[in-house]
Amino acid sequence: MPVLPSSRHLVEDLVTKDALKAQQPVAEVTPEETYKAKQREDLLNYQTQLPYINNLIDSWQSEVAEVESNRKLRNIDLSPKKLREEGKLLPDETIIPIRLVDTNITREQPAYINYLKNSPRVACFRCIPDPARNTENIESEFTRVMTYPEWDIPFQRTIDGAQANGLDYVEIVFDPSKPGQIAVEHVGKDNLYYNKDSINLQANQRLIRRYSFSYGQIEDAIYRYSFDATQAKKICDACSAIDKRERNIYIYKIFFKLDGVVMVAWFCKEYCDNWLKTPTPHYVGLQKKVTKLVPQPPITLMGITLMQQLPIQVETLEDEPLDIFPIFVFIYKESEEQKITQKKGRVFLDKHKQQAQTATATSFVNALVRASKVYGSVGQADQGDTSPPKQIESPLVNGGIYDKPVNFWGFPWPDATMLSSLQYFDTQNSQEVGQVAFAVQNRKDSRKTATEIGAAQEDQSMLTSNQVSLLSTFLRLVYSFAWRIVQNRAMNGHITFLAQPVPNLATGQITYQNDMMAISQPYDIRPSGDIDVIKRGQKLQQLKADWSVFSTTPLAGEFLKEIIRTSYPEKAAAWIQVIDIAQQMALTNPQPVPSPSGGQPQPKPQQ
Repeated sequence: MPVLPSSRHLVEDLVTKDALKAQQPVAEVTPEETYKAKQREDLLNYQTQLPYINNLIDSWQSEVAEVESNRKLRNIDLSPKKLREEGKLLPDETIIPIRLVDTNITREQPAYINYLKNSPRVACFRCIPDPARNTENIESEFTRVMTYPEWDIPFQRTIDGAQANGLDYVEIVFDPSKPGQIAVEHVGKDNLYYNKDSINLQANQRLIRRYSFSYGQIEDAIYRYSFDATQAKKICDACSAIDKRERNIYIYKIFFKLDGVVMVAWFCKEYCDNWLKTPTPHYVGLQKKVTKLVPQPPITLMGITLMQQLPIQVETLEDEPLDIFPIFVFIYKESEEQKITQKKGRVFLDKHKQQAQTATATSFVNALVRASKVYGSVGQADQGDTSPPKQIESPLVNGGIYDKPVNFWGFPWPDATMLSSLQYFDTQNSQEVGQVAFAVQNRKDSRKTATEIGAAQEDQSMLTSNQVSLLSTFLRLVYSFAWRIVQNRAMNGHITFLAQPVPNLATGQITYQNDMMAISQPYDIRPSGDIDVIKRGQKLQQLKADWSVFSTTPLAGEFLKEIIRTSYPEKAAAWIQVIDIAQQMALTNPQPVPSPSGGQPQPKPQQ
């Protein structure tokens, strides 16, 4: 029987350990550690960070004003009546706005929306250690959790914003209400601030996202984001006046990295003097399993410690630090310019042509209106009369007879070449934005037009592929980061993903568990539009071009099935079944063929 140590021996051991610990030399603090400690302290202090915050926000005011100007230029919301009242238009003038920027954006959007939505899956998975692995189930499940109600709205807004202004952003946020517990939010170019000289969003020290809240949303945000009650009260008190309740309030969320970990804080520079929410590690749903040693109480008997139990290992979940900003940029058009903020959109490319077309159309209509009016004068003025012309109160009446001759005159009719110039702008613009097929359809030589339309469609297909290539790169980054969160949540059992039935032999009931083996694999993720939209369109175009060759060969039936699979994937199974039945009936019931001698028709010989 083992001898249990007495309580006196245990106390002596503890005293000895404390003495040895006290004798150990204290490690000196290096200058590098001192600098890092000071840096951490500065990053967490609001008053220390405020000058940098103000400088960053102020430096973006020109960009914010430019975005607002771009919106006005795109919409051209002008009222001829108001302009006449302001004296900017004469009483007989109007204005004909040509919204070229909006027209070009609208023309390009079908290619983007087709790439985004015309696919049965949002992403294609390729298992890195096992490339031959069937990934249809995991692609289907990822599509399910990512296509929650209105999932495409943030992407469409981001595409539209990038087309207009050159770039736009989305943020991946943790949202327990969604199937995958993540959501994609549209940010907007005028709502994200960073170093304007940066060429990589992830290389910035700070990112500031601006939110525009109404008074009612501020009260909700206090609870949703756990804002500091004291600072939140200052906002509510400042907005208690009726005039301030009618306008939105800007609240900011700042991201920065501390020792490689993304931190997040909230502030309101207009009404608060401290953080609305102090900096904390940013949480997007990532967790990791950690094994901890949990101390156990000693075994005692009648108040005397008999044995000190060893600690036991307990597995628990801890928030996993984030190493990258969860914000991704979509750039409309790449160029040799490396700075992110220097990317240009359709407003920059089309604004001068839009002004020229608006001026031309307005001038033509105003000249047409004036030329259609009738003016008259009684007799001719004396050659020596230098007084200005005076209008007399004698309006012309249809069918009236006058006792004096009246000389009629009017403004000259506008030259019809003005309309040709407008048509030139339309044709040139159509070619520039890739609408080549549209531009060649007005040719008079019909045979040459048919040839050119075929070539134009091929060119347009290539232009469309190039147009969405940047969208493909953007979506690959977004979905790869989204999968990282979905995979983590599924592995930790927070969401249902690839649930497999597991029978309970004892009770006979069936429970469902996530397929950890499939979920845990490393995958290479690509947007499905690359395969399901771009390559499918190119394949379909080639199939249709080759149909005239294969339609007279024994491969005609199989070739037709391939066209159906490519063109109508959702209807392919049913339609191909009809073709198979028809082919089977043709084999079992052959049609009679005429007799060579002119007698009764003979049955078609079996092959």
